[in-house]
Amino acid sequence: MLSMRFNESRELLKTEKSIHPDNLIPLFIENYEDFLRCAFNEDKEEFNRLYVHKEERQDLLSEGNEQSPYYRYCKAQIALHWALINLKFENHTAAFFDIRKAYNLLTENKKLYPDFKPTLISLGFLHAIIGTIPETYKWAVNLLGFHGTITEGKQEILQAITYGEKNHFVFLNEARYMYIILQLIVLNDKSGAYQTVSHPGFPSHYGNALSCFTKAYVALKNYKNDEAIRYFTYNIFNNKSFILYNYYMLGMCQLNKLNTDARYNLKYFSDHFKGVNYLKDARHRIAWCALINGDQTAYLDNLISILKHGNTLSDSDKSAQKIAERKIIPHAGLLKARLLMDGGYLTDAMFVLNSIPSKELSTTAMQTEYSYRKGRIFHLQGKNDEAILQYMMSIEKGKNMNEYFAANAAMELGTIYEGKKDYTKAATYYRMSLNMPESDFKNSIDIRSKAGLQRVSK
Repeated sequence: MLSMRFNESRELLKTEKSIHPDNLIPLFIENYEDFLRCAFNEDKEEFNRLYVHKEERQDLLSEGNEQSPYYRYCKAQIALHWALINLKFENHTAAFFDIRKAYNLLTENKKLYPDFKPTLISLGFLHAIIGTIPETYKWAVNLLGFHGTITEGKQEILQAITYGEKNHFVFLNEARYMYIILQLIVLNDKSGAYQTVSHPGFPSHYGNALSCFTKAYVALKNYKNDEAIRYFTYNIFNNKSFILYNYYMLGMCQLNKLNTDARYNLKYFSDHFKGVNYLKDARHRIAWCALINGDQTAYLDNLISILKHGNTLSDSDKSAQKIAERKIIPHAGLLKARLLMDGGYLTDAMFVLNSIPSKELSTTAMQTEYSYRKGRIFHLQGKNDEAILQYMMSIEKGKNMNEYFAANAAMELGTIYEGKKDYTKAATYYRMSLNMPESDFKNSIDIRSKAGLQRVSK
């Protein structure tokens, strides 16, 4: 099922149910298909059609053996799956109750069956997420009965992985996927996530759409753009993956090489995706293709379409909406440098920045971005002293502006000093980032800064 070969999985489950009609585990496994479809498709009609299975499965699982460690575990997993989907569809109340249900069931299961390793995977994930909540809100979380730290959650998932690498453990790959999410979102450990997907035991991308997508996404996050292109392309043409995000991400990667043919994959995603997330960003990137080609009129025309589609839940969609509303035309050189840097083409990106005449950087926003981009490139090249200087310049120029450059510069300074084990300075910059004015990408920057502050304050 985790390979997303759903037809094959259904046939196997059908056979199992015919041979062992009293076995309730197929209900638990079937829920993975609903979860993965809703998570990637974001199709409201599909969600409404599949959501009815949730209570049906929970009711049937309630008839199982309460003395089995799988009893509470399976019920918790189904609750957690639908909690995450409800969050995606902004059904926050339903999500909260399912998260609380999952947390309580998993906590009880760990007490009753401390050696049952599958519990550690999802409970560890929840503990780590709880650990990112700032101290000022911990009282509310504790009042609700939620407890956990980042370190606790990380150790629990790693314990499950370590066990799985030494024993037959059908949940090993799920533990690895969960750990990758933790590495990227909470631990800010992109290189660690790349090591996880590069492990010899990680599922092959051949015939496995989820593994292929994960490897591609992690490669992109590690500035390995060409590798990401290969994986996304393979997923579309060889794995025949239904995940339309493959087209969006492939278009993004192509644009990182300044290949404006990216617009075709971005448009395919925009025209066929039935969800609402990243539609504005996709159209924004189509507009960038026009600008890179020197067609400012087409750029402005494409901005209009941004206003008609999608929502502003994600930071990138919020940014696209703001730019479309204000008809902002970015400096072409800064845009090219940004894209090249995102792809890991650092030498090319620095060449573009150094080629921009200083007189063209006529606004404080441009100057702030220029310093920030240089800082990021130096940082990625391991030249931390040069990076610190550029980040400081970006903060000084942009600390009172509603742009994300200064906030991200402060957050990145936090990571540099955390790496140096200067936790006092790291905490100072993480707090500085959190206290910056509202801006594009503030939510994602804050998540990383809060997680960083938690790590260095332990």
